Amino acid sequence: MFEWFFAPYAGLLRGIEFLLRNPIACSAVGMLRALTLLLCAAAGARIVAHCVADRRLRLRSPVYGRDEVPGLYDLYREAAARAGVKHLPPLRRQGSEDPLAFTTGCFRPAVFVAPTLVRSLGTDELRAVLVHELIHVRRRDNLRALVGSLLPIGALVILLQAAALHVLLFQIDLRFGYLHASGLAAAVLALLWVFRSVAWPLMVFRRELSCDDRVVEVLQNPLVVAASLVKVWRLQRALPSRTGGRWIHAQALLRTRPSIEARVRRLIDYQPDPRRVWITGVSRALTAAALVWLTLFLWTYHGPQLRALVVDAPTFSLTQQ
Repeated sequence: MFEWFFAPYAGLLRGIEFLLRNPIACSAVGMLRALTLLLCAAAGARIVAHCVADRRLRLRSPVYGRDEVPGLYDLYREAAARAGVKHLPPLRRQGSEDPLAFTTGCFRPAVFVAPTLVRSLGTDELRAVLVHELIHVRRRDNLRALVGSLLPIGALVILLQAAALHVLLFQIDLRFGYLHASGLAAAVLALLWVFRSVAWPLMVFRRELSCDDRVVEVLQNPLVVAASLVKVWRLQRALPSRTGGRWIHAQALLRTRPSIEARVRRLIDYQPDPRRVWITGVSRALTAAALVWLTLFLWTYHGPQLRALVVDAPTFSLTQQ
């Protein structure tokens, strides 16, 4: 079904040296496919970097001993029961660095809590922190974050593929020069930057608000949740900023000060949002519709009839002019 898809890319890889020496001689189809390969390589590198960073973090963070902190595992099991988590993820001891509490791992999640946090929080506040992290585990927010971070790359890949097939099927002999190639690459990078700088922080913040709502539903005490956030923020503010974990898709309890202030004020004046269930249903319906559209799109461009047209159409390979 996809045999026509791989052959042009194999030829592109074989001619990549010529493309680097003579980029002006590359056709529009070749340039679009080259950008597709670069985007796929960037997505693969991002996943590999996440896996390596997560593994290194787990090696540096041992699991809490059963008797290391009296009552900790009893509280952890209680929090898991309240959050609806059947299989307890490992509870690991994170060093006294920013962040103090977070969850990582897409398929083998783990909860990281700093000893400073365990010693400084009261029982109710520590329970709220543990429930918050375990709700992230139950909802598989780390996997959703990883997939969400790759969505713009996937959308750009589909867009570039559609453009390449359009040029190929309509036999448009278009050549890209330095200016066209640079403009196209700049547009792709600009779209990725806008998503990372504008859309992604908003998505993360909305996810934390949703998790706060679930914690309040479980504990029935929004003020305890707000107090736990304030105490963790005070402890975290005194610690040096940590940047080594930026490659890890982790659900940190705290991120930036403005988001904490907004979350605390919202919890102090907490009122259940009756639209939350409706909004969740609409978002899931839109996601399902997008998946159906993507399936139909791929079937249209990879169907037998169109595949025959692609085979008969002239190809624009990397050949020296």
